[in-house]
Amino acid sequence: MTGISDIAPHRPRCSSVMADDGIRLAATELGPADAPLTVVFAHGYCLGSAAWVPQWTALRQAFGRRVRLVFFDQRGHGRSEVGPSESCTITQLGTDLDSVLRVLVPVGPVVLVGHSMGAMGVLSFARQHPEFVEDRVSGVALLSTAAHGLTARGLGRLLRTPLPDVLRAATRHAPGMTKTLRRSARRLLAPFIAAACTGTQPVSRDLAVLTDQLINDTDIATVAAFMREFALLDERAGLDVLATVRVPVLVMGGDADRVTPIARSVDIVDRVPHAEFVRIPGAGHMICLEHPIAVAEELRAWTDEGLASVIGRGYDRLG
Repeated sequence: MTGISDIAPHRPRCSSVMADDGIRLAATELGPADAPLTVVFAHGYCLGSAAWVPQWTALRQAFGRRVRLVFFDQRGHGRSEVGPSESCTITQLGTDLDSVLRVLVPVGPVVLVGHSMGAMGVLSFARQHPEFVEDRVSGVALLSTAAHGLTARGLGRLLRTPLPDVLRAATRHAPGMTKTLRRSARRLLAPFIAAACTGTQPVSRDLAVLTDQLINDTDIATVAAFMREFALLDERAGLDVLATVRVPVLVMGGDADRVTPIARSVDIVDRVPHAEFVRIPGAGHMICLEHPIAVAEELRAWTDEGLASVIGRGYDRLG
């Protein structure tokens, strides 16, 4: 597949991190290790680092060497290794994020940005490591996501159908039927994917091609395994950490999102009252790609506030 290192205008450093269970997670970095602030991006379900290209470009141009950017591929996505199905959990995503931070950002303040499943992983990390959030997190951005209740409305109601169990059973009992299974899975998921990628506005061909490529490149066992996790999702404890610590929180959602409806964003803001809420009219679930300029500008302003706060405190990154 086309990776972020291939299409971003400023070539990054490619690296990898070993997760706690031995799975290799691919990462890309841009900016000096001693930058005052590091922004870590966690992508969504069936996507990869390439989904962040517009934000990568905008932040690189806006901040230059003052901000370090770190992008990583979730297990079973992009260039990262595929883990066993039982490891495809939201809790494990939080643990994987911890591994990325320990290896690539061992010191200094960080801003955590997550889209969809990636934001769920951020909440899982906050639940597991509240002391890190209090000591080192300068901001959290949660895009097109939910902390619970995915099966209540929107396309999440598909999680209450036999589809997740059919896919999981097929990947367990017919692992050798990769091509056939992928074709069958794509037919089953086609309506879900089409609706997930679009809001009420026309989508460019480039977006459609990129999204299709990212989804098609995601390991089918990973796709099936995470479906059950979404049905059981409850990371409200992570929100409680953000509310208690009062770390700055940005919540963004599209009001035409049929995967994580805007009501799920409202739920987050209700639980974290100090959060800033940005609603993007007409946007579907893939807001980072559907509305790249609007999302990039919001993240640029958010990062700028975090950078100003860090510099204002005179933070010694190496101390």
